[in-house]
Amino acid sequence: TPEAPSFGGAGFRSTRIQMEEEAGDFARTVGHVQDINQKSAAQLEKESVMIEDETAKSESEDVMEEIRLLEEEKETALSAGDYDSVEQCQTLIDSLQERLGKIGRGGGRDTQEHREDPMKKEVTLMVHIIGCEGLSALDKRKKKLCDSYVTVSAGKQKLKTKVVKKDVTPQFDQHLTFKPMPRSECHPTLAVYHSNTFSADVLLGEVLLDTDIPLSSHVGEPITTPLKLETPIVAGDTKGPGEVTLRLGLASA
Repeated sequence: TPEAPSFGGAGFRSTRIQMEEEAGDFARTVGHVQDINQKSAAQLEKESVMIEDETAKSESEDVMEEIRLLEEEKETALSAGDYDSVEQCQTLIDSLQERLGKIGRGGGRDTQEHREDPMKKEVTLMVHIIGCEGLSALDKRKKKLCDSYVTVSAGKQKLKTKVVKKDVTPQFDQHLTFKPMPRSECHPTLAVYHSNTFSADVLLGEVLLDTDIPLSSHVGEPITTPLKLETPIVAGDTKGPGEVTLRLGLASA
């Protein structure tokens, strides 16, 4: 009859010792893997910081170059007596200098929330109102002319031009620069009004401006867009409320 295996004595102790050694080897292997993972995480964090610092340096250089160009443009405008452009340049310079300070304090690192959602980043809206064509003539006493001005509303801000009198093709040539706002709020509405002295001003037409444009420290090329009006001011008027010509720009705040 075969002899039954024995689980006691020296054989059992040998098996137990072998199992303990294997367990120790496994624990050491796990510890080694954990050390590698920790070193890898530390290395990745170090590399990430280096990349962010390089990005901050590059961003700072870009901002300083924009400031330099704007300073030159401001000097040119000042020499030409174009004080609207001088004011616009100075507003942008102030905004860029504030941005430069933020880069210096934070190493150029935005919050993760802002990195994930660029629409939350602040921008400066710039609108150059050039002029209008074909506005409705409301003031009969002034040979069917009108006294018009333009407003632009974006977010909680609203800016307006001067009034150009006795003209259905007014030329404004005026720069409107908004305070920084989140890009998600930057959906400007332009409206043209006839100015009345003793009664409410009359809306001549309006249009929602397209701000899906690249960021730049300068306004873009002139664009002409038709104005819209739900109800004609003059009954039977089929020519439409006219059009407006402008230049539009968005700068990083």
